[in-house]
Amino acid sequence: MSVLTNKKFKSRNMTRSSTSMPSMTVIGSAQPDVVKIKVYKPSLNDTDKGYEMGASKKFCIDPRLASYRTIQCLIAQAFDIRTDFTINAVQRCPTKGLKKQTAIWSDWDLETAIKNVKSDSYLRLSYELPPREDGLEDWDFVAHNDFSANIRWFNVDKRSIIATINPTAGKKPSALNKAINWMYGGHERHSAKPVSEDSFEKYIDSEGRLIYANELRQAIYEGGVEPSFRKIVWQYLLNIFPGDMASKERIEYLKDVSNKYEKLKGRWKEEKNHNEHIRKLMRLIHTDVLRTDRTFGFYATSGDTNVNLQTLYHILLTFCVSHPNIPYCQGMNEYASTLLYVMRNESLTYLCFCSIMRRIQANFATDGVAIATKFHHLKVLLQAVDPVYWHFLETCDAGISNNL
Repeated sequence: MSVLTNKKFKSRNMTRSSTSMPSMTVIGSAQPDVVKIKVYKPSLNDTDKGYEMGASKKFCIDPRLASYRTIQCLIAQAFDIRTDFTINAVQRCPTKGLKKQTAIWSDWDLETAIKNVKSDSYLRLSYELPPREDGLEDWDFVAHNDFSANIRWFNVDKRSIIATINPTAGKKPSALNKAINWMYGGHERHSAKPVSEDSFEKYIDSEGRLIYANELRQAIYEGGVEPSFRKIVWQYLLNIFPGDMASKERIEYLKDVSNKYEKLKGRWKEEKNHNEHIRKLMRLIHTDVLRTDRTFGFYATSGDTNVNLQTLYHILLTFCVSHPNIPYCQGMNEYASTLLYVMRNESLTYLCFCSIMRRIQANFATDGVAIATKFHHLKVLLQAVDPVYWHFLETCDAGISNNL
């Protein structure tokens, strides 16, 4: 499909966007986790230059990930816009209704507009279509996929499919949402609230067994999990308990796990002085543990005296000694460090780490088959999504080898 786009309008838009800040992410910033956005459709009535009653769309974005381009594509998809347009910040006035404030041309403008939003309020936006002139001398055709955020599918092999949304469409309902809803037998979402302790109760039975696993995963996909409740929900997601175990039985189960973990840890501590394999693992894991993000307060120290780093070291070493068929590889510490931060318990973290490693252990296999497959998928994806960049990598002899 092709659409008409104004050359002059587009070039001005691209020029102003190119001078914008490249990223909205600032470490330690006070940005909210989610910003609610409401976009108003302009009136098509020549005598009324306001907005159509009820013609608005709402969605949420993560301000650390969203960009001007993301907002453009979200609006284009939501209102089925097939040409260029401008975006304006608007304000609700008690007497005059919606009043236009400033135009948004770049990431910098978008970040400023987000900062001006009051807590629990909407960032109110509107869009305007450029006036069309008679004739086609100032218009050219561009592919619809160059502008919209439609999903693109790429068949890799008989078993694998890669799907992309370019650019990322944040938390806006998209064809990908609909596909996952269909897969899980659900319906389109009506809200994107994070899963909380109160809302979690509808996914479990009276004794705490998870009975609506797919619906829970769908809710988490759409709205995430409240940070204070992640410790509980992640245990369900990682299936660390037998399926028929009730909440009351889990306390004793975790006590038993803790005792078994201490025995496993004590075993390598006893053997380390006369076991060269364990000493080699100790040196390897110690080096990686020290590479854990030290700017993050939970692991921040100048040396290795941080008690959380020591706990992380014990978890990784206990796992590798107890699972000799899975050699330690760089990157395992990233999974374990995240789990430890959320769980705040050594034996519980070990149990969760064992569970997640059962799913991803192929990625750490020495034969490299799983990683080679992922590189092949990356190659196919890059060739399809950005063939120009792929050709550039090839000319620099920096492409992904077919022999991986």
